[in-house]
Amino acid sequence: RGQGCAICQTRWVRLGRIAQVLGKHGLGHWLQYMGLTRPLGPREPAAAEIDRGEHWIDHMSLARRLVVALEELGPTFVKLGQLLSTRPDIVPEAYVSELKRLQDRVAPFPGESARRIVERELKCKVEEAFAEFNDEPAASGSIAQVHAAALKSGERVVVKVRRPDIRRTIERDLEVFEWIAGNMERFEG
Repeated sequence: RGQGCAICQTRWVRLGRIAQVLGKHGLGHWLQYMGLTRPLGPREPAAAEIDRGEHWIDHMSLARRLVVALEELGPTFVKLGQLLSTRPDIVPEAYVSELKRLQDRVAPFPGESARRIVERELKCKVEEAFAEFNDEPAASGSIAQVHAAALKSGERVVVKVRRPDIRRTIERDLEVFEWIAGNMERFEG
């Protein structure tokens, strides 16, 4: 029971964050389709309260706002957007065009974080493993980014580094997706 309650609480915290981000980007009206139209907890405002204000988004299309919101929500949501960008049969063209931005324009995470992850995995300092390691990523995706490096032998390599806490993030978000899908089924039915 203790673990179940922790999972439930984690889900509600994440759902609250999703509601806040969608509302912030003027997409709060979509919350009803996820069954999130009532307050999520004592500190979470209702969708109507979240959706007010934020004039900086007025010049952006709904499709562009969705892309910005997906980026803010993190790697699992970026992957969802990437998948949707390949489905013009179910997603309107204006959305497909915007969602394609997620294919190759994902914001990188800091080079210092990449160094820490590499050091934790290799169990040594980056300087001990590599002659050179570029903190600036050569490319960045929803799950990982790559850094140019050189081995002590002089051989040029790239090091693929997964985003911090990516496994836990994806597992948590997949649980939330499952809950949302179940909730949408009940809402439709």
